[in-house]
Amino acid sequence: MSPVDKAMVMHMGYIVLVEHRPFSYLDFENFVVDSKNFSVPHGTCRNKFCYFAKIGLIEVEYYSRPVFYTLKCHHFTIKNTMTDNHMGIPSVIPVTIKDEMQELLDYLKTIPVDQASVHDLHYKFVVPEIYKIMSFNSRYAQLINPVSKDILLNAEIIDGLRIQPIIHRTNTITVSVACSARPIPINESGILAISCALTRVEERLASKLDECGNALPGGYERIPIPDNRRWTVTMWHFGKDRKFEYKNGSSLTWGYGREVLRSYPKTINGKKFRRDEKQEYPNKSHEDAFNEKLKDVDDKSDSKEEDKT
Repeated sequence: MSPVDKAMVMHMGYIVLVEHRPFSYLDFENFVVDSKNFSVPHGTCRNKFCYFAKIGLIEVEYYSRPVFYTLKCHHFTIKNTMTDNHMGIPSVIPVTIKDEMQELLDYLKTIPVDQASVHDLHYKFVVPEIYKIMSFNSRYAQLINPVSKDILLNAEIIDGLRIQPIIHRTNTITVSVACSARPIPINESGILAISCALTRVEERLASKLDECGNALPGGYERIPIPDNRRWTVTMWHFGKDRKFEYKNGSSLTWGYGREVLRSYPKTINGKKFRRDEKQEYPNKSHEDAFNEKLKDVDDKSDSKEEDKT
């Protein structure tokens, strides 16, 4: 196996055996194994999944958009593709457990926004000519991934958030914010925290670009980095942590249209709890995506006040 193949297999094992969930190509757009950054393009990832399935290493967990896989013989409690009008729960499950499944599914589809948070955020934005300018500099040329040719900038820990910018050949920059152990609450203080962290990323990226541009032999006309409030949120995990419950600490996963719904046990700093989450694809600016969630919180608060009166 190539180094990338080995890294993918290790990451698959971590997702299935530690995070207790299936995986898709989205988990391999950018990931870290043994402190090394990897990035596998969608087409390449699909081919590698076919190869791993052919040699009996992985298999399809359920078909959705995208398709989700798991390690061979490591299946989760539920592995059915959901639709708006079909539960997809096998008839062999006792009625009492079916009722619990239905109750949990309904809850996952409508997680209370005022009690929720987001983690594992993914952003993207475009900066003209940035790849050409930064790849010209030997300092950043050595960070180019030999497979994808992306420039994998070093991840930084900012206020407890692990933030990884990647510069693609298309001049698109993707930024992942890993904060599973410190999710961002849907309130003003939480949004301020993530905004401050992204502002520092924006400033540092601008500084790197100017540094590379000023070293160009033909001169450089400054290219601004877009305001982070306008960066597009392509995906995030929206959810809520609660008291540890549910049969033997089982992990439950559903494909629901393009959304993925999960409920799984988690341990952070010795504390056990259950995390319920939806994998969402806002495809809106940072500002609009968070404002929409805040609006839902405000609407719920107004509704409670009306009920009191």
